[in-house]
Amino acid sequence: MDSNNNPSLNFAPALNAYCDAFAHLQLSTLHSALMPLLSDDVRFKDPFNDVTGKPNVSAIFEHMFTTLQHPAFTIEHTALAGHIGYIHWQFHFATQGTEYRIQGLSQVTFNAQGFISQHLDFWDPAEHVYTHVPVLGWALKKIARKLAAPLP
Repeated sequence: MDSNNNPSLNFAPALNAYCDAFAHLQLSTLHSALMPLLSDDVRFKDPFNDVTGKPNVSAIFEHMFTTLQHPAFTIEHTALAGHIGYIHWQFHFATQGTEYRIQGLSQVTFNAQGFISQHLDFWDPAEHVYTHVPVLGWALKKIARKLAAPLP
């Protein structure tokens, strides 16, 4: 039996620690609170990135802190099924004086030692990012209206 699927292993404390690290994440806590929870060969994937290894994951979050104003995560709900955790979150930030909120879901996989070996983010970049780009946003909204089911 795969050690990740061993029902005797309890990953709830690891999921709680990971959520707490995200809820309090700052550039100053990135390396002391978040990075120690990841396996060395962690895979991180979101709509813009697909990287492997702690240094690459760290670079993504460092970039977030240097390019966005006041980035912060709010953890809404969590669930755990064996060695897989699910985190429903909201990401708040500002850029160029405009505030944004992105709602998403992360699926995290724990290895047998309790470290995050994979973090997959699921959120809609078309809704939250692309529609705010002039011309592109207009085109995406027009396409969405054409594809939407007609309501009675």
